[in-house]
Amino acid sequence: MSRFSHVTRVALALSLFLGAACGGGHRRAGAPRNQEGAVATEPFPTAPETTVASGPQPSVEEGLPAAPPSGVGGQGLPPVVRSIVTDDPVVFVTIDDGWDKDPTVLPFLADHHIAVTAFLIGRVAARTAPYWDTLLAQGGVVEDHTETHPTLAGHPLGFQRTEICSPLDDYQRLFGRRPTLFRPPYGSLDHTTVVAARDCGLSDVVLWDATVSRGKLRRATPGPLRRGDVILLHWGPGLAGDLKALVAVLDSSGFQTALLEDYLRPGAAPAPPPVGSEATTAPPRSA
Repeated sequence: MSRFSHVTRVALALSLFLGAACGGGHRRAGAPRNQEGAVATEPFPTAPETTVASGPQPSVEEGLPAAPPSGVGGQGLPPVVRSIVTDDPVVFVTIDDGWDKDPTVLPFLADHHIAVTAFLIGRVAARTAPYWDTLLAQGGVVEDHTETHPTLAGHPLGFQRTEICSPLDDYQRLFGRRPTLFRPPYGSLDHTTVVAARDCGLSDVVLWDATVSRGKLRRATPGPLRRGDVILLHWGPGLAGDLKALVAVLDSSGFQTALLEDYLRPGAAPAPPPVGSEATTAPPRSA
């Protein structure tokens, strides 16, 4: 039983794994028709299924972020973004971390013309650059998700700045572009996080208002997918199945996917007021 049975079990597991992705087709939006995508900075509502703990504690990976603490923003600081105000029928697909590199996922993204912003962990991306080169060749973009994926809130500025700044030069060298957007691991952030992002030269801190995990779409506000939603997925073992579920939702909704980078332009808008308990909307960003 030994060797033969072991090889048989491995072969069976591999065949099941490779069968996870499927074909189909979905449109990808081009550059925005309305060049005035604006940052939505209203308070993040509480979702019935949210499992994110408040404060510096991490959430489960498929969770929705809690409302940012009062006062995380301010004049001269990057806005904290969870969705985009736009008249375009688009949503934004973001995939985090980079631990798992399923060889079926990149062809699936290309076949379905899904625009992707990948928020990658620095140490992971640096070790697996060829995989991400293929994503970039398909029109994807790599952004900053810290060097080692720690919980940031509650740590001093020096620690947070090191984590946020460290991948930037590597990404410039590896991928030919310096990130402009930052996503805090687990959605964990405080005022110091936003200050550190500014010090690293990043234009926006990006959260999310919808997730696809275990084949299920969840929104911070219950209901169907809405234009401008920022959707979170993860480069993990279930990504192929989650993408299939997302494509089904996109097909039924009529939405296309677009890149965040086409709607968030560094330095194009004045800094918004602090994120707090009252709803605020930043002025539209000009092209």
